[in-house]
Amino acid sequence: MSSEGVLLEEKKKSFSIYSDAIIAIIIPIAGYYAAFKYETGYANYFGVPTNFIDVGLSEVLNLVGLLLMAFIYVVGYINIRSILFKDKNPITRAIGRILFWLLLLFLVIYASDLKGISLYFVLFFMFGILFVEFILPLFSQRKIKGYKNKLEQQERNDDMHKSIRSSWLTSYSEGRSIFKNVVIVLTIFSLFFIDTLGGASARHQSSFLILKSNPELVVLRKYSGKFICAEFDREKKEILNVFYLKNLDQVANEGIKIATEVVGPLRRHKKD
Repeated sequence: MSSEGVLLEEKKKSFSIYSDAIIAIIIPIAGYYAAFKYETGYANYFGVPTNFIDVGLSEVLNLVGLLLMAFIYVVGYINIRSILFKDKNPITRAIGRILFWLLLLFLVIYASDLKGISLYFVLFFMFGILFVEFILPLFSQRKIKGYKNKLEQQERNDDMHKSIRSSWLTSYSEGRSIFKNVVIVLTIFSLFFIDTLGGASARHQSSFLILKSNPELVVLRKYSGKFICAEFDREKKEILNVFYLKNLDQVANEGIKIATEVVGPLRRHKKD
């Protein structure tokens, strides 16, 4: 190898070391930031003051666990999508094309608790996706006999086979950087949209710790030896915007009993 080649290799190794060092520094910072954003989304749903939030290692690890589960689901989806695209049946391939968007829309509905016009708009968009893939070929390819033949001709007209080959979500073999792309997407999601996931977690939580004090208090969060509590209305399932910060030692000294009960999902009381 020439001296220029050796020098180039040394530069690559040096750059790789610096890159790894930068990543090692960024990951824990991003982890704590994402955990704080998640807890902020959870707290904001119930109206808990953000200065009550105390992110520790356990909160970061819980979030990492959630993102790891998301990573596993995404990789599983990629594998399923790859199998669907290789199927000879055009209906199966069409399902593979719309599967990601349908799952994404269902996630939006779940996380945002859409109602009214917003929900109808998302459902209309979902219907539009189904219409383009499964109903439109009936009209655009009406001269061709057989439903499967219509779908195949529609694929050829849209040059769909080209977009399938170029998609980074197609298969393991066609995208060598597939895992890197998944990690990047999840990182971006965790940094910018994780607070929405925190709010969704609060919105759908039904089981809570209850402090049998006077008045009864529901434990909304536990941070390193302290409870974030609130007064609540059992019948209306509402948080009454009166919050308490209780230490575990304080709860034990006062002899307050603690029980896990299904009292939710709870929502924040709206002022009249």
